[in-house]
Amino acid sequence: MPRALIVAALTVAAALAVPAGAAAQSTLPPRVETEPNDTLASPDPVPVRSDAAIRGSITAGDSDVFRLELTQPAAVRLETFAPDRPSCEPSADPAFEDPDTLLALFDATGAALASNDDGGVEACSVLTADLAAGTYFARVTTFGGAPLPAYTLEVDFTPDPVPSRDGDGIDDGADNCPDVDNPQQEDLDSDGQGDACDGDDDGDGVADATDNCAGVANPAQADNDADGRGDDCDADDDDDGIADAQDNCALHANPDQRDTDEDGAGDACDGAFDSTPGKATGGGFVATAGGPVHFSVSAKSDAGRLTGTCVMISGRMRLRCVTVDGYLEAAGRVVLVGTAQVDGAPTRYRMELEDRGEPGRADTFALETDSGFSAAGTLAGGNLQVHHG
Repeated sequence: MPRALIVAALTVAAALAVPAGAAAQSTLPPRVETEPNDTLASPDPVPVRSDAAIRGSITAGDSDVFRLELTQPAAVRLETFAPDRPSCEPSADPAFEDPDTLLALFDATGAALASNDDGGVEACSVLTADLAAGTYFARVTTFGGAPLPAYTLEVDFTPDPVPSRDGDGIDDGADNCPDVDNPQQEDLDSDGQGDACDGDDDGDGVADATDNCAGVANPAQADNDADGRGDDCDADDDDDGIADAQDNCALHANPDQRDTDEDGAGDACDGAFDSTPGKATGGGFVATAGGPVHFSVSAKSDAGRLTGTCVMISGRMRLRCVTVDGYLEAAGRVVLVGTAQVDGAPTRYRMELEDRGEPGRADTFALETDSGFSAAGTLAGGNLQVHHG
């Protein structure tokens, strides 16, 4: 059962009026079960190391398993009862009828050691055993797999466990948080101070309250996308919707993941365009919503040397290519990248040409610049020639 439902069930049970003459609640330290805890392989993650009154609930067909850890030999008494009183005893009020439970005890290998059905008063279960130091499992089920809205499992050790002022069953001298209940003793940075009482869990010198990766050491607090989550624990450092593990530019937002030269580095962060040999020439115009865009282009890649020029005119805007620093050709398609000037202002461009055969009516042209201009379409006039290197 989800923890929220467990707490809700216990709250409802606590809200019911206790019948006259009913005994007080258990005096042992209380705690609430943590789901999932249905099998010996996945018991409640918080081990029982000291006396406890564990509040729980069981859905139809469910079972609750708790891990007992003994640091010294002890006699253990396990008892289930209704949540309103500390032991199994008859009740005149049906609202507090004792739970019909089944108790079983297993060793660390899963071998059954003992079980009990109705050893307590009415339908309650009681089980006692003398145990050596080690790990054991206590399982609570119900007769016939019926649901049980609320119950208490009392675990009582004799002799009492080692001194533990925070009630987590860890000897104060060995407890990495002696004043905070932390039975699992988590210590992320292995500094001897448990996470439950450590103001800097990852030991990076930045307090958890202000650390943008409280569980990962990152003293620099780098946060590339300024989303409040540090890069060292952010699965998408550039916030482009592509997980870093699959992103070809993990620190540069590029949701289109375009990689023109297919070298594994996206265009947005590729500092070295891998050019192929070849030559492309031609010109013409494409029709766009803003009017015709005229262009001419000539570019060549030969033994690592790139040369070329281009001109594009759209209305009163004029673009002139200054350099060609990338040339990629494959199957009649060419991509050119380089620097340009748009009405005298510097920018970078990306031009794509596709030669679809003569007489050129199906050839395509596309151009985009860092300054925001773009145009593309099938040639309405002109021709393109792409020659493989």
